[in-house]
Amino acid sequence: MGTSLESLKIQTTRQIPRKWNALVAAVQAIRPRAGAGIVCSQTPYGTVISSRSQGMGVPCAFRVTSTGEGGFTVGFGVINNQEPTIDKKPVSGDADGVMPVVKHDFAKKDGRSFICLELSLDKNHQIKKATEDGITVVVTDAPKNIIKAAGDSTVQHVICVVDTKDGAVKYTQVTYFNLRFQAFVKEDKTMQYLVYAS
Repeated sequence: MGTSLESLKIQTTRQIPRKWNALVAAVQAIRPRAGAGIVCSQTPYGTVISSRSQGMGVPCAFRVTSTGEGGFTVGFGVINNQEPTIDKKPVSGDADGVMPVVKHDFAKKDGRSFICLELSLDKNHQIKKATEDGITVVVTDAPKNIIKAAGDSTVQHVICVVDTKDGAVKYTQVTYFNLRFQAFVKEDKTMQYLVYAS
């Protein structure tokens, strides 16, 4: 399985610098240290590094977190460098760091709901400014896009799927990255919208 460190030690009869044995001893003295959620186990063959089966989670853009009180928060993320809002407050929170909460009691009904970023588009098919509620967080039973050739349009991008059964609520995050939005006209003269990770 490879060379052991012990076999790398130099016999005194060889003409190799003395520092080599000091280097091997230093490498052998280094022990990986466990951190939050990490376990290090020493074995005769080396160190096994493993994590707890229930991970601590990975921070991501638009991370949905249940408040446990019939609501949820959405972590910071941007689309075209614009942060979404909840009740006209940025999802990252106000000046005091208090994050806005979307009140929605998923446990009242069985089935599936979607937490979406709703993009409000102007007549040029560009996202409206944040002051005009360009991107808001909404909950819907079926994401929909309202596309108008002339005038304002709406596009809903799913960031989390919520499954509810017998009062138990399960959140499944589906968007992990900051996003870009682009509109373009297809060959048949219809509008095509594209939301993609940036």
